[in-house]
Amino acid sequence: MKTGNAFVKRFYVPLLVAIVLASLVLFSPRILSATAPATLEAEIKVAIIGLKIPLAAFEQSEAIVRYSALVVAALLLGYALNINFSNYFPQRLRLDAYFDVQGIERTLATFRPEDLAQLGIDPEWRASILDYDLEMVASLKGVWRQQGLQDPWPDGESPRDYFQCAGTTTFVVERKSFLTYKVTNAVGDLSYRADFPKRDRRTFRGMFDLRDTASNYIRPKFLDLLRSPSVLISPQFMQVFRIEAWNDSGTTGPFDHILVAATKVTLLPIPSFGDSVYLWRNPQGRLVPVSYCVYHAGDV
Repeated sequence: MKTGNAFVKRFYVPLLVAIVLASLVLFSPRILSATAPATLEAEIKVAIIGLKIPLAAFEQSEAIVRYSALVVAALLLGYALNINFSNYFPQRLRLDAYFDVQGIERTLATFRPEDLAQLGIDPEWRASILDYDLEMVASLKGVWRQQGLQDPWPDGESPRDYFQCAGTTTFVVERKSFLTYKVTNAVGDLSYRADFPKRDRRTFRGMFDLRDTASNYIRPKFLDLLRSPSVLISPQFMQVFRIEAWNDSGTTGPFDHILVAATKVTLLPIPSFGDSVYLWRNPQGRLVPVSYCVYHAGDV
């Protein structure tokens, strides 16, 4: 809420004042009365630009008042539009991740058709999910065997129906220039719980770390933002699995595979993150949606 209030003050207040001033100049027939001039002792104080204007100096010159109001309105408008949106997003969030196909479909439905086309998702992604599940199970089997532990993963059975996952993520964006941003730091730490029927519960952790790629840049077009104040980001992450026993030894596990986190970022009315869909790049280079996450409201 504090971030939302700061955004309102930084963006909407100067924008509203600019609109009011411009409206008075454009739609008011006269600002000063020609028949009964009033004594104006008030002052216009615009703290943002350090401007202090005594109105008494303009009593006899309506044109100066109009031009001055337009100048102030233009300066306030420029100040509002030059806002750095990255300052108003939460940088650390809680999340819950899910693996059901129906939930993946619902989350994908919140994206615009042009965003989905930009991602290049495999049209047969529902069938390709099985390939990802087999690879993930093979990786988890390897993790357990490295530690000499009993293999907990049933053969030929998809684990996604038995997984629960929650964690936190950091997400830092920096502005490089007007309407050009870059994701500079993003790290996630997830806690998985696997509840297979007639087997002991197994827990492990997943970590993902940002890769430095061109997809980290965010360059929305001004005209596109006027039509829809949201942008799609799709940074890439390195996914790592580890078990709790590795915490004492400082081992984090080997890099396993790449995930793309497709997220719709809303700029207006208040900057916020939409739910993310995680996509696995298969051997054919196509992206396969394999899970989705829901962010908890508020920073942590």
